[in-house]
Formats: sequence, C-alpha cells, structure tokens
Amino acid sequence: SLVNSMVENYCGLAVNTRVQRLQVTGWNGPNADQAEGLWAASRLPQRQDRLWRWALAYGHAYVLLSKSGDELRLYPSPPTLTAALPNPTDPYQMRVAGQVVTEQSTSLQISRTITLYYADRTFTYRGRGDDYRSYDLVEEYTGLGVVPAVRVAPFGDGQALIDSIAPSQDRINKL
Repeated sequence: SLVNSMVENYCGLAVNTRVQRLQVTGWNGPNADQAEGLWAASRLPQRQDRLWRWALAYGHAYVLLSKSGDELRLYPSPPTLTAALPNPTDPYQMRVAGQVVTEQSTSLQISRTITLYYADRTFTYRGRGDDYRSYDLVEEYTGLGVVPAVRVAPFGDGQALIDSIAPSQDRINKL
C-alpha cells in the first residue's frame, strides 16, 4: 500500500495542517439559528476535526441527524460507513442516505445496524450474522421533510487531499 511504501509519511502532516484551519464559523439560510444551536448542542464544535479529517482523506464525509425521542442530534459519519444519493435538481439535498455500522462482540459474533434515511421516515434493520432476512426492522416516522444527511466536501468536487499529495510524497521517497 502507499502508506507502507513511504520512507517518511508527510501526508498526515498535510491533512492535519488543513484540519486545524477548517471550522464551521456560521450558518446562513432560513433556519440558521436552529442549525447553529443544534451544531452546538451536539458538541460538534469540539468534534468537528474528525469530520474534516474524513472529508480531506476521502474527499467527502457526512453529518447525519439523529432523533431520539424529541431530541435531535448531529453526528459526523465517515464515507466508509455512509452513502447518500443526491437529488439531481439540487445537489445539496439528498434523495436517500444509508449507514451501516458493524460491531464485533467478544464472542466474535458480528452484529449490524443498517439505517436508511428518507425525507419523512427512517428504516433501521438490526441483526446478527449475514442472513439479513432475519434482521429486525424498526420504521420511524420523522416528519423532517428532508433526508437528514449533509455531505461535506471541502474541495467541492469530492477529490481527496491525499490524491493531490501522493505524487509529491512519491518524489520525496525517491530522494
């Protein structure tokens, strides 16, 4: 792999330098105050470096909205666990989003939670093993009116920062 072939790895330095400079400084739009309050209540000002690190490494990351009872929370999610299909008429709105979380217990039993997010409801499948037909399904009406996923792409085109650093890193390794 690229990381193993590096004599000195400068990619991490480049990503960390950018992560330290990126931060959400404000909101605009009709619900800007509500979004800013939700961002703060979810403790994302302290945890947003994780979001930017994923976005720079993979080209994009996601912020998902979770509803537990009456409480709404935002949480960052890497593109290795989350996928979203953008609306063709408005790329900032998602048509559908999905997230897969796999956990392995001490008994080596694999359990998965698969969540599909739509504009008005979520479908969550929970189960163990690879027989998805046996998973329990919980359908929840959210009433949000939008898919609760925001794609974060620092460069707009979804290109990862690592892609632009790799040629320079390769030249350094040959010195």
